[in-house]
Amino acid sequence: MIDLKKRQENNERAYYVADEILRQIPKDQRITRQSLNELWKARTGVESDTSPVVMLYVARQQADLTKGMISGEDLAFNNALVPTTSSVVVDMMVDTSDFLSKIRTTYTDKVSEQGYDLDQIPRQLTQVPEGREPTDDERGGNPTQYQWKYDLKVANFFPAIPLSTLRQHAANPQLFTILESQFNKTIMNDFSDLALNGTADVYVPGNFLTLNRGFLSLASDAALSTIKKNYTIVPADGLRAYAELFKKIYMDMPQDFRANCALFCNELLLINYGVELGMHVTGTPLYTVAQQVFGFQQMKFIPVRHMPVNKILFTPTDNLWMVTHNIMKRSVAYHNTKRVLEYVFDFQTDFEIRTKQACLVGTITGLS
Repeated sequence: MIDLKKRQENNERAYYVADEILRQIPKDQRITRQSLNELWKARTGVESDTSPVVMLYVARQQADLTKGMISGEDLAFNNALVPTTSSVVVDMMVDTSDFLSKIRTTYTDKVSEQGYDLDQIPRQLTQVPEGREPTDDERGGNPTQYQWKYDLKVANFFPAIPLSTLRQHAANPQLFTILESQFNKTIMNDFSDLALNGTADVYVPGNFLTLNRGFLSLASDAALSTIKKNYTIVPADGLRAYAELFKKIYMDMPQDFRANCALFCNELLLINYGVELGMHVTGTPLYTVAQQVFGFQQMKFIPVRHMPVNKILFTPTDNLWMVTHNIMKRSVAYHNTKRVLEYVFDFQTDFEIRTKQACLVGTITGLS
């Protein structure tokens, strides 16, 4: 989890240093991105392609634009792609997601890579007599069955803010902070949806779900050694139906993995289960006494808004893996003829199930 208080304190300190640097620059001095970054490095000892003093300078120019103090072509570094550390944007996005905050997130400088999740191979300890080479089985068996691979795919976001909107909110000094917070929320919702429901890794223009394959598609792939099960709930059986369902799911996971698994599901499954628990206690179907449920026996529940109603994933939380390139491209430029402030966000991400044998995907019928 991200320490938001500490991050805010660090941002405030960076703001004061950046503000002091800008105030000390003579008004007639030509300002470039490189010159600002050099001033930041001289003051703090930190080298950065996009230092806080650059970001503050650009933000103030954007504010001047909304007030009519400068024109669009005067925006500093106009049309320049700004490399931003992905963790700054992605960490904030992940931390506010009911799904992405629960799974493994990794940043990489590689576009593709493959390897083995060797820590998942059970019972690797052995004993080999002196003078003899260990066999392949004694060396840890066949690790290829625990292979993972990622191949990052591009995803873009192109929000645009009309000049009329900028002028209408010109008096709000937090305008651009609010806008970028809204952008982050939009990006978070889309990545949460795509991580679960993406269907292909070859993009078809206009088809959002083809931006990348999500965990449900990967887990359902017949060529992979994931566990695929069908379950049925009989509503007339009441609480027993849910107890039997959860037990079946638990027992369908191999013993080597089940203790660390969590149940990712649509919140409707847990709402219905909570209502049945309330009825079991009171004998009356009152929603006011329905219990909020977080698990069944030792099973942990994680409700996910974008999970289809009839689908579940049962797997260790860190087995679901989101990989993001550590450079995220973001640019902002004012378009003079269209009179809009245009943003460009450019991500590269992929989703992978690290250990296929430790992931169960289920389809539930009878749930409504």
